[in-house]
Amino acid sequence: MPKREGLLAALERSGGFEVGPKQAWTNVADFAARGLDAVNLGPGATRYAHATDERVEIAALERTFSALQRFLAGSV
Repeated sequence: MPKREGLLAALERSGGFEVGPKQAWTNVADFAARGLDAVNLGPGATRYAHATDERVEIAALERTFSALQRFLAGSV
């Protein structure tokens, strides 16, 4: 895995998130086409995202919320 720096590294450290390729189209693809750096971050399994059986565990919501709090507070 390549070494990450700056904000991306801080975000990854904030929650120990798994980093991988995006599985579907999002606005991040549009941002990249315009030369803007962006990431997708969301709780839960991507296989359930925007599907008729969409779901996310409460623990995953809490973990992501806490990680974002740490990241935004600059405490990572």
